[in-house]
Amino acid sequence: MFEGFYIHHYKEVVSTNIEALDLIDKKISNETAIIANKQTDGKGRTGKVWISPEGNLHWKEILEAIDSENKDNVIEKIQEKLKIEDAEEYYEWEKANFDTNHLFAIEHISHTIECGQFGFSSVCEKKEIHHQTLFILAVINGCTRIAEALIEKVVAEALGSVNQNFKQAI
Repeated sequence: MFEGFYIHHYKEVVSTNIEALDLIDKKISNETAIIANKQTDGKGRTGKVWISPEGNLHWKEILEAIDSENKDNVIEKIQEKLKIEDAEEYYEWEKANFDTNHLFAIEHISHTIECGQFGFSSVCEKKEIHHQTLFILAVINGCTRIAEALIEKVVAEALGSVNQNFKQAI
């Protein structure tokens, strides 16, 4: 990984925001990512509670199979696995030229308990589609090797672009 950049990976935390604040209080590096497989009482927007069960099962299976390997050719390995596991998603990504910033459609199902008429409670199921990049999917599913490989790829591409622009300027 890059010098001065740290990834803190937890199996389960109350909240990644609480962990971040704790690291800030301890004066730990600003260049830090906090990854949790599961949050039990996260902090959402505008004071809402954020419950984050372990990552998306479909992507978890795909990414975990690759995360245990070395970081070489991560994109190609994900392409191969996705083509077998989810051809439709693969072809959508192929249309985007396998861009690492491609947004994959991820279905999230949440359950809330609401107080209904006459004091009876009911459970409401809500399905939402969220769009997430490979990096976010790797982080959500606790695949730190893939997350690191994607960070390295993006930084290498950015440095290559800077070098190219510098050479053109000379």
